[in-house]
Amino acid sequence: LIAELGKQLSGADSRLSMSAANRKKITSKLQSLDQDITATSGRHQSHLDNIQRLQNEAGEKDNALKQARLSHEQLQGELDQARQKLDKKRRAQTGATQRADVIQELENRLEGVDSGVKELLERSQRDLDPWLGDVVGLVADVIKVNVQHAELVDLALGDYARCLVVDGEDLVGRIVSGDLKPAGRVRLIQLKNAPTLGARLDVELSHEDGVIGRLDRLVQADAEHVQLVRRLLGGTWLVKSLSVAMSLYRKRPGTVRFVTLQGDVVEADGTLVAGPRSASGGIVSRRSELRALHREIHKLTGEIRDDSAAIDEQQEQARQLDGKIQKLLGENTEIAGQLNEQRAQANSQKQQLETAQREHEELTAEAAELDSQIQSLQAAIKTDSTRLSENRHSLSNLAGLLNSAEHRHAELQESLSSLQQRQTTLKVQLAKSQQQHDDSIAAHRELQQQQKECSETIQSTRSSLAQMLWQTRRSRREIGDSTALLSSLESDRQDLDGQLKQLVDQRTRTDQARRELANQLSQNRDKLRDCKDRLHQIELQEGQLSMERNQLAQRLRDDYDIDVAELDASQQEIDEDRDAIDKEISQLRRSIGNIGSVNMDALVELEEMQERYESLDAQYQDLVSSREALEKIIQKINNDSRRLFQETLEAIRINFQKLFRQTFGGGRADLVLEEDVDILEAGIDIVATPPGKPEFNNSLLSGGERALTAVSLLMAIFQFRPSPFCVLDEVDAPFDEANIGRFIDVLKSFLSWTKFVIVTHSKVTMTAATTLYGVTMQESGVSKRVSVRFEDVNEDGEISDEAMQRDSGDEKVA
Repeated sequence: LIAELGKQLSGADSRLSMSAANRKKITSKLQSLDQDITATSGRHQSHLDNIQRLQNEAGEKDNALKQARLSHEQLQGELDQARQKLDKKRRAQTGATQRADVIQELENRLEGVDSGVKELLERSQRDLDPWLGDVVGLVADVIKVNVQHAELVDLALGDYARCLVVDGEDLVGRIVSGDLKPAGRVRLIQLKNAPTLGARLDVELSHEDGVIGRLDRLVQADAEHVQLVRRLLGGTWLVKSLSVAMSLYRKRPGTVRFVTLQGDVVEADGTLVAGPRSASGGIVSRRSELRALHREIHKLTGEIRDDSAAIDEQQEQARQLDGKIQKLLGENTEIAGQLNEQRAQANSQKQQLETAQREHEELTAEAAELDSQIQSLQAAIKTDSTRLSENRHSLSNLAGLLNSAEHRHAELQESLSSLQQRQTTLKVQLAKSQQQHDDSIAAHRELQQQQKECSETIQSTRSSLAQMLWQTRRSRREIGDSTALLSSLESDRQDLDGQLKQLVDQRTRTDQARRELANQLSQNRDKLRDCKDRLHQIELQEGQLSMERNQLAQRLRDDYDIDVAELDASQQEIDEDRDAIDKEISQLRRSIGNIGSVNMDALVELEEMQERYESLDAQYQDLVSSREALEKIIQKINNDSRRLFQETLEAIRINFQKLFRQTFGGGRADLVLEEDVDILEAGIDIVATPPGKPEFNNSLLSGGERALTAVSLLMAIFQFRPSPFCVLDEVDAPFDEANIGRFIDVLKSFLSWTKFVIVTHSKVTMTAATTLYGVTMQESGVSKRVSVRFEDVNEDGEISDEAMQRDSGDEKVA
């Protein structure tokens, strides 16, 4: 026992010296760690201050950027409204200009004016003859009226609106004397002796119910023309309805004319003109509309100029805002980079600080454990020393008592056996305890190593999460920028579509620009799709990391009784940002879920729809331009047809009147168009009055008179459009000998430019011919054609043999 206690005492001394040396090393390490922790804490706090400062600057920049974008969106909305308003005004200007051009063309051609009046007007503008100075102009030239009253004035004037106003007697005298022969009908009105249209000028009806006013008070005229307007329109009153006009007419029959707002006219003699009005307006309406259109075009031109200047100014403001936004975006990007760098450095310093603190805690615990071991070793050494002294003293006593204890040897021998057994049992227990102690120490060290690895894993996970959060914010900024760019490109495409409709002459260049913008739009959409894919991948990684983090937290909670929620204040701040980010991610996920299932072919379908839209839009524009061109061509054809028809009818009418008097030896004939019907759809009445007979219906004429009238009309048409040959098939059948003579006289007047081939049975007609072609039947059933000149016929009426042989145009007929 003394030897064993000596060995234990020697081992305890050696362990005590080793523990003291380890305690000295740990104390030195603790001092070094305290210095590192102090320096790292200072650097970490400096980085936190910089992060707070950069966050404040980033918040200010974000507010400024948000305000700039809000101002840009507001300005863009105002700019779009201004562009739409400008496009509307340009379309209105184009329509008014086209309408004014059409009306001006009609005015230049004096559409609706008689050919004779046209001739005099043109000569008065071109010739310098003194007698043409009497021409003042048309009645419509001296009257100016608002558009809303122009049609009513046209209806009130009727044909008088196309009359020629003259001031003097020279022109009228030349027409009366025959020195001037107009090419067509001419209606003249003396400026100082204008007609009153059958109405009295001294009647006053302003106080009557339903009366709007007197027409001459609704028009304007120069001072020298006021009396003319007074006489033409002074007896015509504008009333609200036809019933009012008829009621007032019954009170004052034969004194006043009335025009209603619906366009009905009640003449002073009781004639009523009612029903739908002609689609083509009168000269007064046309000129009033032309003046109104010119005023509207001038007004629209000024407004378009002002709006264009305002749009240019707004575009300049938008460009300035774009520059400011780009500058703020650059500053925000720079601040975000600095903030991320400071956060990375702060996290690194924080990790170093936490590592140093953990090492400090471990060394402190190890130092405390060594102190405890030193104390326990010192107590054990003291106890063993005391026991060793006691055992040595007991040994001396036992030597003295050995002799007296031999008789107890047997008992002690048995006690020794039991003590040996007990000693063996205690040694076994001691070995087991020592093994358990060593296993516990190894397990504790392994747990510490695992705890260290888990802490490192948690820090790595936190760093990755922060990096992903930064990437998420940057992706959102890229998505926002792409969305803004997409909106801008969409607005540009709409502007280009509007310009495409208005600027047809720049179609090729605009289409090229639109295709380039479409390519940019496709590229931006591809970028947006890539950003969405990256965001989706980040969300998947974030979900996976969140699941791994939850699993690690659960493992730490179960295995090591460590709660991740009980972290320091800085970690709580990150968790707060994490909650906001999780909330925003959940909101975005709900928005994506509300959108529905993703159509992977949406971009392809959009491109196909865009191509189809461009194709259909080009076809639509072509159809619109073709329709406008066709409408202009139809209008031109109708105008030319009306003009040609009117000129042709007037020429045929004059020819018909001359030929009728020639064929009948006098009388009167005329061609009259149907009233209140378009000239291209109107019917033509033939008026024929032979000499010595009263005017009556043409159906009461005899057959010969009707046939002669028809021949006169046909020859009048043929005279207007003659040809080298004319074939007449038995047109003289209804004529008696006197009418045949007149008919032959008419034909002879055409022989200077036309040859006539006449099929006839009349001997009188045959005697007027120069050559006869006949058919003879020398054999039964066989016909033969012969031609005979009058010099080939003898006095007995027989055809000479030479004429028979000269005819080579034999023809047999079965």
